[in-house]
Amino acid sequence: MKKIIKNTSQFLLERKNYESIREYIGILYLEPYINLDSRKLKAPAGHRDMLRRISSYINPEYRQKVNIENISVMTFLSDMYKCPVNYIADTFRYASYTHDELIYYITFLQILSTAGQYDDSEEGLTDVSKPFTKRDLCGDVRSRTNDADTYTIERIFNDLVDLGIIEKNQNKEYELSNDVLNNIDNYGALDKLLEMVIFFYNIHPLVIPGYMLAGTINHYLIYSFPQESQEMDYVPNSDVFIYTNKSLQNTIDNDITWNILNAVKNHQFISFEYVRQNGEKVFRKLVPVKVVQEQEYNRQYCYGYDPVTKTKSISRINKIKKLKILPEIYNGENLDSIFEEDFKYNCMTSDSAKYTKVQVKFSLPDNENIRQQLKTRLEKTKRKGTIKHINENTIMYETYTTDENELVPWINGFGRYAHVDKKLNTKLYNKLKEHNDELMVKYGLV
Repeated sequence: MKKIIKNTSQFLLERKNYESIREYIGILYLEPYINLDSRKLKAPAGHRDMLRRISSYINPEYRQKVNIENISVMTFLSDMYKCPVNYIADTFRYASYTHDELIYYITFLQILSTAGQYDDSEEGLTDVSKPFTKRDLCGDVRSRTNDADTYTIERIFNDLVDLGIIEKNQNKEYELSNDVLNNIDNYGALDKLLEMVIFFYNIHPLVIPGYMLAGTINHYLIYSFPQESQEMDYVPNSDVFIYTNKSLQNTIDNDITWNILNAVKNHQFISFEYVRQNGEKVFRKLVPVKVVQEQEYNRQYCYGYDPVTKTKSISRINKIKKLKILPEIYNGENLDSIFEEDFKYNCMTSDSAKYTKVQVKFSLPDNENIRQQLKTRLEKTKRKGTIKHINENTIMYETYTTDENELVPWINGFGRYAHVDKKLNTKLYNKLKEHNDELMVKYGLV
């Protein structure tokens, strides 16, 4: 975070060079390894200095310099599941979560948000205001959800550790981390950081469902600097954001959202009263298809379909009142295709527990240094799935996903070294080609 604040003073000066920034980032994203000095971008004099400044906006975790055959090159590590502050413009991140995964995640955050509220005498409840073990917290989640899916629960626990919400201490126990922004106590610095993030909003800095960087900073400003933040142009309107115990968290903890998720899972109809922007109240009865989190302002929506009128609707969840789950079950056609374009730019919760098998073949070059770099990168960023070494130059990666699209940025990040079988994963193959062609045109590389 200190690195970001150090560079925010330069941000406004870089606005005029936005096209050069986009072009540079496009090259960095589309090619696994580039020689920075060999690229002459359409930039004003002193382009090398500007490249260094642009590079400094990218989180060091995702920006690595390596030496290959005595040439200094840059490599960008793209992680499909974790997208922190890296200021990579126009690199679309797509994430899909099953109903059960989301419930586990919600349960974890509910426990973390109640630190210090439980008595030691209460059995089966983990007090996260004190050091705790992975076994205790995961066991608490299992007991609250009445589920024995230990693998998924522990994987989400590890994700929370990766995100810095939970930290490991010297005694090999875990603690709730301090606020990620508590080292920045200056309103002006945070306000500039917020402006920078909003300007680059199309990077989609999403890390887990509902955890948005811009929303996080906004809520922190309002909580920590109420007087100064009254004059802010954007005041977030979110029923699900909480700031507690020096931790910034997003959790879905209201009956309406919970009931919609259950109706989606069980294919049930719902009815509710909806309050429009002008205050008018209308009655709606529909089949809920997805709960989505809009990227830019962190708002939640219910996407639904009325099979009687054959119309779709998009309802902001905080405008829904008097919701009822009806006993009527929807047995019609799959509705995902109707909302395909609407879902494209949203982080969504999946209503399907069906997993698709995906295989990616990595054809590695003869250059030993590049080959080793690619192997290390694959191991570091795969997060799940299995790796099988076929021979010295060939690796097969296999995973299962509820939505193949979430793999697109990660696979394309390996450039020409990654290949998907057209027959086995036809949709993913076509999406990869389409995504790559769009980026090539957008960044003026073709």
